[in-house]
This record gives sequence, structure tokens and C-alpha cells, in this order.
Amino acid sequence: MPGLLVLNGGDEFKPGNDPQDRELVACARPGPALVVPTAAARQKPEMAVETARRWFANLGVEVEALPIYTRRDAASPELVARAAAAGFLYLTGGDPGLVARVLARSRVWEAMLGAWEAGAGLAGSSAGAMVLGEHTLVMARWPHHHERRAAAG
Repeated sequence: MPGLLVLNGGDEFKPGNDPQDRELVACARPGPALVVPTAAARQKPEMAVETARRWFANLGVEVEALPIYTRRDAASPELVARAAAAGFLYLTGGDPGLVARVLARSRVWEAMLGAWEAGAGLAGSSAGAMVLGEHTLVMARWPHHHERRAAAG
């Protein structure tokens, strides 16, 4: 049976998110708690991971990074195995186009979905939540252009 699915609009790892994050922790299957900072790869992914570590430590859980920043990372047998064994996975906010391009139809994405279908929790915030749908709406051009396109998610 699939695990809990949490879609957060943004501002993850801050007060106000306690109820759904406590539920994510409570419903997680046995296995490591993984934060996936792919969407933050162009900013400071290590900051996203550290913020997640502090947040979940306050909830009594130690999280680890699942560092998937490139298509090569998304094909790594080690990262695929770690994703498949997760108790829960949390995709952070950032750039939705980047996370869609890196994860779409990758081995690690299939492992993440397989883990969720087998009972792992799956959460996403902002860009991390956007890629959990069938399509991800991203900017066609950057910056200041209003045309949009759907990226495979």
C-alpha cells in the first residue's frame, strides 16, 4: 500500500508545518529519512539539507541527504539503492524545471516511487511538490517572460 503523500505549498521546515511533518514521521516505514535537495542544486543545497536536519531533529528524527543534482546522480546505483530503502523522502523547494529534468524517468525516480508504493512516506515542498504531479509547469524563458510550458514530471 502506498505511503503518506505530503504536498506542501512552500516555506518548508518552518513553524506551521509541524502537523504534517509529524504525521510524515509517524507514518514512515522503517528505513532512513532522506531529504532530496535536487530543486535547490543551483542555490545552496547544503543549506536546504542542514535546515531539514535541524527541523527534523526537533521532531526526533535524523535525516540524511540524498544528493541528486545531475542526471548522472539520478542513475547512480548507490543513490538508487538508498532511495529504494527510504522510510520517507522529502523533496525540497527550489527550481521546479531543474528537478523535473534531473529526476524525470530516471532510475532514482523509479526507486523513489517504488519506495512510496511500498509504504515509504513521500513529501515535497514548493518545487518538490510540483514534480510529484503528472506535469510540472515551468517558465519557458527566464526571466520576466510569462509564457509557460509543461515539463514531464
